[in-house]
Amino acid sequence: MAHAANPHIYNEFYLAQRSQSIKSIRTKFLTREIISSPYLTTANVSGKEKEIMTTFALTPLVSAPSDSLPTGFNVGMALIMAQCCALTYTQLSQQASPSTALTAGELSALNVAAGPNATNYTFAQLSYSSSPAITPFTGSESLGFGFTASDPGAFVTVPFGFAAQASNSSGTALFNVIALRGTKTYEEWVTDVDIVPTSFALYNTIDPGDVPSGFYKVYTLGTDGVAPSSGTSRPQGSIAQQLASLLQSTGWNGSIPLYITGHSLGAALAVLAAMDVACNFPKAFSELYMYNFAPPNISASGVFAPDTKFADNFQANVPNSFSVINAADIVPTLPPGSLTLGPLTVDFMQACASGNQVVYCAQLESLGNNHSLTGNYLPFVSSLANVS
Repeated sequence: MAHAANPHIYNEFYLAQRSQSIKSIRTKFLTREIISSPYLTTANVSGKEKEIMTTFALTPLVSAPSDSLPTGFNVGMALIMAQCCALTYTQLSQQASPSTALTAGELSALNVAAGPNATNYTFAQLSYSSSPAITPFTGSESLGFGFTASDPGAFVTVPFGFAAQASNSSGTALFNVIALRGTKTYEEWVTDVDIVPTSFALYNTIDPGDVPSGFYKVYTLGTDGVAPSSGTSRPQGSIAQQLASLLQSTGWNGSIPLYITGHSLGAALAVLAAMDVACNFPKAFSELYMYNFAPPNISASGVFAPDTKFADNFQANVPNSFSVINAADIVPTLPPGSLTLGPLTVDFMQACASGNQVVYCAQLESLGNNHSLTGNYLPFVSSLANVS
């Protein structure tokens, strides 16, 4: 992804390693925009070279520059979406069962607490069956390499997110949210690196284009490792099946906006889910929005599909899609823009249009810190929303 071509990048940068120690990596800012950047604390300025050590931090914004954010990007909703992403990780860490219900306090904390974008919504977690209540979303993961659906006990079910509805103080439903979790388990890391392009086969009216196999596998793998087949593209227990069941359930309100969000792997899943909803369930929303954080490159070139095909189709079907990207985070540059796999050269790119990407730079010393939702992306979006 060519960050420098993006009109919403706040800082251009390159990394220079001056010793073999990772901690000696410094971030050099060579453009004059850095001098007046509201997002960074600068140090060690000398001449034209602005050299900032890895200890700098985000600083609160007085106000978000109205001309520096994409048209339609709502900072208050972006913060709610980031907080939803954080809650998916909490949901995983405290699971008592794969479909652990969220508490009223956890849902209430999704509101913007203060500032000009403060909200006081009532959030209710949604399920796609009332008897018994089945709470999305879960995924199926193997316990090791080489297991298949025919191996008893080789797969476990883990939480992958939730769906919720926001209402005002009068009880009027305002919008629905689907939040999907990022990578946490070893199996998920292994799946993330499966980048061989595969077709987005959930919509066959047209060829939507190709995406990395690993992300698509997480979205479509059913209970006990049952893979999609010619008989069903949505195996029972897959995120794709749970999404379809939710949107077609009697309790689903399709007359209000739907927001889909995710961080990291969840950001890729949010793209797949948004494309799925837009193409296959057009009556499930009045307006469709996708906000994701630290998204990997998910539009892939296959043998017959150019790398822009999925991205072009996604942007046409989900125009209200926005990505927040830390330029010091390695994940949004993966898979690499161009990669040779045997006789083939495979290209990858972001699904969101460059004009709908909000890119900032926060180099916080390590790969993990640069990618962290709660330690990096959430503070940045909070600063945009004037919440300290």
